[in-house]
Order: sequence, then structure tokens, then C-alpha cells
Amino acid sequence: MTEQPQPVLLDLSQFSSPEQAMLAIERDRGFDNAVKPVLTQAIESMAGPTMLLAFCQSSITRARGLYEGVVREVRASNHPAVFVLMRQLAETVAVVRYVADNPNYLPALLRPEKDWKPGEARRKSISSLIDYMDRKHSTQFKAVYAELSELTHFASTAIWNSHVIVDDEARKVVWNSRPVWRDQRTLYIACAQALELGSEMELALLSLAEVVRDDTSEQSAKAGDFFDPLTAD
Repeated sequence: MTEQPQPVLLDLSQFSSPEQAMLAIERDRGFDNAVKPVLTQAIESMAGPTMLLAFCQSSITRARGLYEGVVREVRASNHPAVFVLMRQLAETVAVVRYVADNPNYLPALLRPEKDWKPGEARRKSISSLIDYMDRKHSTQFKAVYAELSELTHFASTAIWNSHVIVDDEARKVVWNSRPVWRDQRTLYIACAQALELGSEMELALLSLAEVVRDDTSEQSAKAGDFFDPLTAD
């Protein structure tokens, strides 16, 4: 029987204080700095915009919006929103990675599911994309996604996040209607997970930008003019 690899635990020792942890997850200009050199090469070398470029640009924007939402809600102690946003960020990582590896899949994303016709490529389920991440790019992406789903679906883990044990012996628990971090460790876990997903997102976007740069097809976009999102805000 093949032994299952031991899960790699989040490194919480990298944080020395709650404020340092929250500072550590901040990103200046989202993922722009990581992808700008490659995407600039792509834009300057192509004869005209393509749908692959449009998807890449939209992915950069979506990734930044989700990640900055995570950072903002971490600072607000809004843990229900943090884990919902992180789950969406994980799904975006999986989609971007799959398109980077399989650019021919893009047309399946460009039309509503209701407009699907026999013979056309169909969208993959999120579970199949998560499985793909574990096979090709990660060893425990599925496990991380499962934990985020448990928190997002308001199940066993999430239900107790609003209750804080203040006295074990007296079995005293405090509940607050305003979201607050249950303890410092939970905050550190959220920050460490955000850093991990941010790194995965950066690699996925860079891989996609490289595919856009190296794309030799002549399929031009037909969705109007495009603008470079990497210029100053």
C-alpha cells in the first residue's frame, strides 16, 4: 500500500505579532509587479489583442480584487468573509493554472453554460480543477480547498468560530455577534494561508502571462479595445 504523504503544516512561526502578520500579507499593486515584465513583452510583440490576453488581464484584476479583499477583511477581523474570499481565490488559482496549461480550454469559459452546444468543450467542475492542481502543481491543494469549503459552508468548523473559550475549567465561553478572531493562532492561520494562496496565484498568473507571450495563433479578440491594467492606478 502506498503511504500517503504527510501534510505540510502552515508555518506560524514566521509571525511575531498580529500586526506583523497583517503587514506580511499586504501586497503593493496586487500581482502587477510579478507579471508586468512578461505581459509587457506579450503586448508589445503581438499584432493585436487576443482572447487569451483578455482572459489574462481579467485574471490579474480578479486575483487582485480577491486578495485585497482577504487582506482588508483580515484587518477587520471579519473571519466569515476572509475564508469565503480565500476559497474563491483558490478556485481562481485552479482555473488560471488549467488555462495556462490548456489554452484550448478557454472557449468553454467565454460563453454561458446555457449556450453550450453538442460537440463544444464543456466547462470542468471545480472539483476536477482542484484534482488537477494536486496532480500537476501541488500535493495538498485539495486538502486546503476542503478546509476552506468547510469554513465557507458554515459547517462544523465555522459554527464555532464565533465562540471563544475563556476558562476551560469553568467551561466558560464568550460569544460576540460582531466577528472577531477567535484567538491569535486562528489569525495567524488565516494570514499564513493567504500567503500560500498568494504565492500560488502569482505563479499561476506568471505561467499564464508566459503562454500569452508565446502564443503564435492569429486569433484576434472581438470584444472592443483593451487597456493595459499595469499602468499607474
